Amino acid sequence: ADAERSARGAGRYVALEFYYAEIWARMGLGEIERQWVAAEVFDSATHFGRGWSARFAQHTINLCARSNGSVAPVKVDGAFGPVTRAALNACARRDYLNTLAWLQGWEGGRYAKL
Repeated sequence: ADAERSARGAGRYVALEFYYAEIWARMGLGEIERQWVAAEVFDSATHFGRGWSARFAQHTINLCARSNGSVAPVKVDGAFGPVTRAALNACARRDYLNTLAWLQGWEGGRYAKL
């Protein structure tokens, strides 16, 4: 029983290391100012991959640009680089709740298509 519990604990640690390295760190989610926005991007990346998660963020940024003009629209290319991170931060600063809702909406829409 102790060996099984120890193996499960090791498995969790390996999973945490993997998700941190392959998603959180690789996408630069530590640079996202609002924790819930970063968590939503992370969540969609774990379910759909980094590219889809980046697209959801970029579509959200473009909705933000049309809604309140706080950012310029961005290219929807699936790359979560410094331009996307900065624009997502600006959107969340200006309209936090809608930014979060739009991110969740894109993810939900993708689930509906599966």
